[in-house]
Amino acid sequence: MKKRVLVVEDDLGFRKLLHFVLSQAYEVTVVENGQEAVETLQVLPVDLIVTDIDMPEMNGVELISFLKGHAVYQQIPVMVLSSFKPELLSAQISMTDIVGYFEKPLELKKLKESIDSVFREPVMA
Repeated sequence: MKKRVLVVEDDLGFRKLLHFVLSQAYEVTVVENGQEAVETLQVLPVDLIVTDIDMPEMNGVELISFLKGHAVYQQIPVMVLSSFKPELLSAQISMTDIVGYFEKPLELKKLKESIDSVFREPVMA
């Protein structure tokens, strides 16, 4: 059974590209912002979330905060895609709350390899 990845990205073209690339290995659901991600999570369990930071309605920082504040969602690994430098984000989110950070423009191959490695790691009991 394929792992399920939720992609949260407001740019339509980039969202479609991520869906195309990742759906070759995973079951991928794409949404436009953090609010849609929260709504999706209520009806669809996912194994990993890939999120942008700068989005309308609910941004990536707010989404990560929501996830880490709810026991049901806090164990879902989160990867961040952003045009912001990681040191600028560290004031807003703890880098320990995410399993990967990719600065835009990003190499899709590296993102895919990083997702693969998350799914290969042994699950803690």
